[in-house]
Parts: sequence; structure tokens; C-alpha cells
Amino acid sequence: MTHPSLAVRAATALRLRDRLLALPLAIATLSIGFVLPLQAQADSTQAQAASVQMYVLPNCGYCERARQHLQARGVAFAEFDIAASAEHKARFVALGGQGTPLLQVGAQVLHGFDPPRLDAALAALPPAQ
Repeated sequence: MTHPSLAVRAATALRLRDRLLALPLAIATLSIGFVLPLQAQADSTQAQAASVQMYVLPNCGYCERARQHLQARGVAFAEFDIAASAEHKARFVALGGQGTPLLQVGAQVLHGFDPPRLDAALAALPPAQ
């Protein structure tokens, strides 16, 4: 079991990573020679991450286990902290969310962390290009 402050640090690091990932594209627009390759890479990453979305709360042990499960399988995913954003909370509620984690894998919505169901949903996704 991880220490709660480690989970908070990990969530903060993920948000920072997402912001930093957007930075090269913004910088690349200043140099026309690099815009297209970086845009294609960003589109591919966003498309893959859009296939798996996870709605979380800070200090959520099951959220951390789901995060580790996805990372161990090399799955790109988008993570949304429903405590930090009203927009993310509204999407969570619209998906029928009552507890965390809530995972949207393709068209499937998974309530809670259930490794066999998550693996089955991931297997049903079309292969990343």
C-alpha cells in the first residue's frame, strides 16, 4: 500500500506530465519544419489515450491500483481528477459515476477496479496504430 502523500505526488506528476506533453507541440509551431511530425505524434497519443479514460479522486487506493495495472500493461490513458475540475466531475456524473475509479474503455464504462473486466475491455479495443 502506498503512502497517501505518494499518491498525491503521483497525481500531481501526471497532471504536470500532461501539461509538458502539450508544450513541444506549442514550441514546434514556431518552426514550420517540425509541426507536421509532432502533430502526427500528438494526434496518435491523444487518440490512444482517448480510448481509455480514468476518473479518480486524490488518495484513492483503488485508483492507484488501476493506474498501476494500466501502466504495467503499457496502456496509454487519460486521467481526470474529479475533485480538481467541475468539468471532469460533470463527465463523471454523466457516465453514472458514484465511486472511483470510473474507467471508460472505448464505449465500455467500468465502475470500480476489477482487473479481469478491465483486461477484457482492453482486449476488445481496436489495436493502436
